[in-house]
Amino acid sequence: TWEVLTENETLPVPWMMTCVVCAFVFALLPIAGLLRFSYAITTKALWPLFLFLFLAWAIPPMIDLMLGVLHDRYPSEPKSWVFGCSPVSTWILAFTTVKGPIIPGLIVQAALGISTLFLARKAKY
Repeated sequence: TWEVLTENETLPVPWMMTCVVCAFVFALLPIAGLLRFSYAITTKALWPLFLFLFLAWAIPPMIDLMLGVLHDRYPSEPKSWVFGCSPVSTWILAFTTVKGPIIPGLIVQAALGISTLFLARKAKY
């Protein structure tokens, strides 16, 4: 079953719903860690949050679109693993007919969430 999880194929529904829940949790972890760290430094903590949301949620689909143009990929072809690095892209992969690997993106999201929680541990009030 691990081959199915890392290849460009559609996952079974229970696996897909598990990936959706994980993407939701991994989307909230960095926001919580970044807000805690930002509010420890300044009272204007929304700017780092908006910047993070743009970088973490919008840039991976844009990079995948650029890769698709460079490789002359048709829209019906599977997306690259970069597409799944955004929580929104993971939800798109789960709920639509767009094909692409989900697990590598979830690993990147988990690493990003854990790193921001470690950053939040350093916050001094």
